[in-house]
Amino acid sequence: MIRKTLWKEQKMFLVIYGFVLSIACCFLFFHTKADLHLAINGAHSAFGDFFFINITHLGDGLTTIVVVIILLFFSYRKSLMIAAPFLAGGLVAQVMKRFIFNDMDRPVRYFADITELHIVEGVKLYGAHSFPSGHTASAFSLFFCLAIFVKNPPAKVVFMLLAVLVAFSRVYLSQHFLADVVAGSLIGMMVVFPFYRWIYASQHKWLDGSLRNFMVKTLTPS
Repeated sequence: MIRKTLWKEQKMFLVIYGFVLSIACCFLFFHTKADLHLAINGAHSAFGDFFFINITHLGDGLTTIVVVIILLFFSYRKSLMIAAPFLAGGLVAQVMKRFIFNDMDRPVRYFADITELHIVEGVKLYGAHSFPSGHTASAFSLFFCLAIFVKNPPAKVVFMLLAVLVAFSRVYLSQHFLADVVAGSLIGMMVVFPFYRWIYASQHKWLDGSLRNFMVKTLTPS
């Protein structure tokens, strides 16, 4: 029932994600990761450099932490709903990076002896632990949860767009390959489902509280 409810309420977000994921997988099936990366890297522009170096920060752990702290003052349920998938997705991504796919080089190292990449000024590039993309996992779990919180369909579309832009920024900035961000997006999406059941659909009343209400009760004279 909970799974059906989540699908029904988030159908727009999930359908758009499925469409984008299908397109990305088609590119991965018909082209090598090197060809795909060079094509994206070659389509750079001054505006693109400025835009993607800023949009990529939405996938930073710091961004999610700030959102979690802000939501604590309004709803424990929503704050935990974002924090739990973020931590779980980050753990999954790091285990995969460092223990399973620890030999996967990032673009700057992969292309070191092949060709020069367009590098955006001010971007600190890493050479190892390419697969999967942790930024992308964080972005998709964050924006999927935010889409769950809102009822407005256009807002859900905006949240999906932001998640996709963060994912694309990781490739544009040569931090990851397309396959890395596809895997990261899947991690970010999948970790939300169990926590929706355990937290967002939970009947525990304390989850409906907030730090703001706690402070008001604590500071109000009896």
